[in-house]
Amino acid sequence: MKQGADLEIMMLDVEGKMSEDQVDVEGINAMIDDGFASMSASTKAVVSDYAKLKGTLTPEQMAKYFRERESIVQR
Repeated sequence: MKQGADLEIMMLDVEGKMSEDQVDVEGINAMIDDGFASMSASTKAVVSDYAKLKGTLTPEQMAKYFRERESIVQR
C-alpha cells in the first residue's frame, strides 16, 4: 500500500513540475529515478523476506499463512 501511495505522490510531483513554465527535464528524470529506485529496493526486500518465509515454513504453514493473510486483506 505504501508503495502505491509513494508512486501517486511522485507522479503528482512530476505533474506539478511539468506544469511549470520551464520544464526541468533533468530534474524530473532525477525525481523519477529516485522514486523508482526506492520502490525497487523495497520490492526486492519483500521478495527476499518472502523467500526466507517460504524456505522456513512447511506447505501446511504456508497455506495457513495465505488463508489468514487473505482474511486480513478482506477486512
